[in-house]
Amino acid sequence: MLEWIDPDAWNGFMEMRRAIKKPMTERAISMLINRLEKLKANGHDVNACLDQSTFNNWQDVYPLKDKEIPNMKRQYMTSMHPSMTPEQKEAADEARRRVMAKVRPGLRRVA
Repeated sequence: MLEWIDPDAWNGFMEMRRAIKKPMTERAISMLINRLEKLKANGHDVNACLDQSTFNNWQDVYPLKDKEIPNMKRQYMTSMHPSMTPEQKEAADEARRRVMAKVRPGLRRVA
């Protein structure tokens, strides 16, 4: 194995792939290593990427998800536009509330 890949992260990912009944072929392993090399070249922590995929039962590896981004669903979008005047923000927020009041009755609760 390559020295920049932590054996625990690698083995955990491979074990997870077997557990979800998606074991990797030799070609798939070669392609995964190429993908990890690209992630490493772009400054990503490949071991953390492997761990993220293992934790989430993902079949592939991806750059780390940014945990610092706030939950956008719980914010009014106008709060992201500081150039708006308070009156413009209030008008936009009120318009959003009116639209959501019409949409909400048709939404189903999931979970």
